[in-house]
Amino acid sequence: MNDPLFKRKMDAHGRITIPQDLRMRMGMQQQDEIDIYPMHNHLILKKRIPTCFITGKPTLYPFSFLKGKLLIGQEGVQVLQTELENYHQTHMKLAMESSKTE
Repeated sequence: MNDPLFKRKMDAHGRITIPQDLRMRMGMQQQDEIDIYPMHNHLILKKRIPTCFITGKPTLYPFSFLKGKLLIGQEGVQVLQTELENYHQTHMKLAMESSKTE
């Protein structure tokens, strides 16, 4: 087996540090979430791509609401905008109809 490119020791809490140049190459930044997949006797680390709350699809540049707890992609924003417009039109019609009967 080949020698590893990087060697790291695990601390008492089970943590390792990913080398800075590797984080930079992978586009990883502070506070990014990392998925860990156990495979046989290996661990696969993968940068998590955020998913849109509305569509459930991965989105690279989501709009962040509620301090990052609600992420919405561009497509999700369009869906939400359409839904809000439909909701507004429906309720405006109902309000106009109820004012006519009074």
